[in-house]
Amino acid sequence: MPLKLYELRVVRVDRGAADEQRFHAALDLSDPLVASETLHRHLFGAVARAGAPRREAHLFTVEVRQVDRDGAAYGEPVLRWALPVDPEEVR
Repeated sequence: MPLKLYELRVVRVDRGAADEQRFHAALDLSDPLVASETLHRHLFGAVARAGAPRREAHLFTVEVRQVDRDGAAYGEPVLRWALPVDPEEVR
């Protein structure tokens, strides 16, 4: 499946929408491995932009939303991405 443009919204769950970061990214959601690696990088990028230490990355959630021709997000998220609280869970 070709890449498709999505809006990513990254929110720190303990602060809510006040700290929300929004940006567009091209993703191929049909390939779970590639999509997870890409979302992982975007999540850590958002953590760095928020000035938070990497150890707090589990406090952030990425929502992936479809966009229309004008780049405006619509509908419910097609995917939510977050890291586990315990880094041992991903090894």
